[in-house]
Amino acid sequence: MSESESSFLGEYKKSSFSPAFFFLGPEKKSAMQAIYAFARLADDIADDPSRSQEEKETELLKLRENLSACYKGRCSAPLFAAIREAAVRFNLAEDDFSLIIDGVSQDIKPFSCETFSELQAYMDRVAAAPGKLTVKVCGLSNEGE
Repeated sequence: MSESESSFLGEYKKSSFSPAFFFLGPEKKSAMQAIYAFARLADDIADDPSRSQEEKETELLKLRENLSACYKGRCSAPLFAAIREAAVRFNLAEDDFSLIIDGVSQDIKPFSCETFSELQAYMDRVAAAPGKLTVKVCGLSNEGE
């Protein structure tokens, strides 16, 4: 377990998102913390200037493997245990977490969106996927996808 995974709650408390979750009940707050921490961890891996492209790809692959194990009920790191609990409680799709990894993976090497559909695909990964997870935790449906 990496230091980032073990201290995910501490990082959340430093974030500007912390006050937004103040009025949530404990289960929803915990789920939102896990979603935020996962997205932050993935983004931090992709944006880390001290890592090579290969190291970033390896770390994101490990993150994906840990996510998969988590959804199979095999998770020991606190972050993944929190994701597992939130996934069960709020019916959070593994695919939405995977899309976050897909999106930040695009940030590893320079890229540009030449068309609106390329931009939309990128935004579906880095913005819409966390939004869909959040909507489910808040009790809203994703009807009309």
